Amino acid sequence: MSFKLRKVNDGFVLAKRALSAKPTPKVAEKQEASRSLKQTKLPNGLLVIGLENYAPVARVGVFVRAGARFETQANYGVTHCLRNAAGFSTKKSTIFGITRNLEHIGGFLTATATREDMIYKLGNSRQYSESNLGYLADTVTRPAYKPWELEDFAYRMETECEQLKINREAALIELLHKAAFRGGLSNSLYSPDYMLGHHDHNMLMEYFNDYYLSKQMVVVGLGLDHDYLVDFVEKNFTMNNGEVKPSKPSKFVSTEVRIDQNEDVALAAVVTEGASTKNFKDMLCLSLFQHLLGSGPRIKYNPGGSILQDAASKASQNPSVVSALNISYSDSGLFGFVVAGAADDMNSLIKGIVGRMRETAKSLKDEHLVKAKNALKTSYLMDLESNDSLLDEIGTQALNFGKVLSLPELEAAIDGITLSDLSSVANRVMKGKGAMASMGKLHNMPYLEDIV
Repeated sequence: MSFKLRKVNDGFVLAKRALSAKPTPKVAEKQEASRSLKQTKLPNGLLVIGLENYAPVARVGVFVRAGARFETQANYGVTHCLRNAAGFSTKKSTIFGITRNLEHIGGFLTATATREDMIYKLGNSRQYSESNLGYLADTVTRPAYKPWELEDFAYRMETECEQLKINREAALIELLHKAAFRGGLSNSLYSPDYMLGHHDHNMLMEYFNDYYLSKQMVVVGLGLDHDYLVDFVEKNFTMNNGEVKPSKPSKFVSTEVRIDQNEDVALAAVVTEGASTKNFKDMLCLSLFQHLLGSGPRIKYNPGGSILQDAASKASQNPSVVSALNISYSDSGLFGFVVAGAADDMNSLIKGIVGRMRETAKSLKDEHLVKAKNALKTSYLMDLESNDSLLDEIGTQALNFGKVLSLPELEAAIDGITLSDLSSVANRVMKGKGAMASMGKLHNMPYLEDIV
C-alpha cells in the first residue's frame, strides 16, 4: 500500500462497547481518560503506539520499512515470500501450534505488503491478547524459515502470481509502477516467474537481518493498555538495532507500457510525478485536488457525478468508470487517473479526461477549495470508522513522519491550504511529464506522446 494520508485523533472515540449497559460514572471517567493515543519510543529506536478504545476485538500491527522497493536483482520477490511465510514455524513456535491456538480462539494473523512496508497484524477477542501476542512477536522477530516449509507452501506464491494475471486492475497498477519509476519503486509486489521456488532460507534470513531493524519498525495496538503493550514489546521484540542500509531514491521517468489482450474493456492509467511524504503541504494539496476531481462513486450502483466521470460520460456513450489516482512514497509519488471503458472509445475517453483535468487546474475557485476540503475531511473520518483502517493509518503515519498526527492538527493543516497553494501545485503537476500503462484491445488506445 503506498502511503495514503489519513488522520488519527488523540481524543477521537471509535470504541464500540461490547456490553449494552452504560458504565458507572467512575468507570466511564477512567475509560475516557485512557482513550488517548499514546506514543513511546524505546531506547533501541522502536516506536510503540497504543490506543485503548475498549473495542471488543483487540488488534496489534507491526509495520516494518522493508517493502519490495529494497529488493535487488539477486532476490526479486523475497518480500512476496516473506509475507507468505507469516505463520510458519519460528524459533519458539511450530506452524501447527500457531495455527491451532489462533484458530481455537477465533483469532487471525496476517501479513501484507506495500512497496515500502511489510505489515503484520494480529487480532482476537481482547481477553486472549496476552496469550497470543507471543505468536506475533515470534513471527516478526524470530522466524526460522525452515526449508521444507518454504518448499511445501511454494504453491501459494505460484497461485497468487496466476491470480495477478486475471486481476486486471492490480496488474495495471504493477505495470504503471514499472513504467513510471526507475529504481526500487518499480519493483513488483509479486515475485517474477523465474524466481518462484528459488527463495531459500539463506536469502530470507539475509533480507531479514538487513531490513528488519528496530529503527525501521512501529508496533501499534488498539484495544490494549499502552503500558502493558510497551512492557511486552520491550521484553519480546528483540530486534537487530544496527544501522539502516542506504538505498538509492527512485526516479520518475516518462515512459509507457502497453499490453495487448483480447479484452473488449480496456484499462489505462495516466500519471505524472506526484508528491512525496516528505513534502506534507504538497501532499495535502494533491489529496484535495484528487477529491475535487473524484475518486470513484460514493453512492452504490451510481456512476458518480464527479468532474472526471462527467468528462468520461461526455467523451463516450458506452459505460465507463474513472477515478483520480494519488499515491505518495517517501521519495516520490504518482498523480493522475485510472479509467476503464470500451476499447473503441479509449482515445476520446483519455483525451477528454486529460483535457478536463487541465481545465480544472487552470480555473480553480474558492468554492472548489471548500468542496475539496469538506470531501477530504469526510473521507478521512469515514475511514476511521474501521479499526483496521485506523491501525493502518497509525502505523503508516508513524513510519513516514516519526509520529502520528492528531485530528485537530490535520484539520488545521487542511484548513491552512489556500487557493493559491492548491492552484500552484495542481498546475505544476499537470504540466509535468507523464507515464502511462494500458491493457486490453489497444487499437484505439492513444500513445503517451499524444496526450502529454
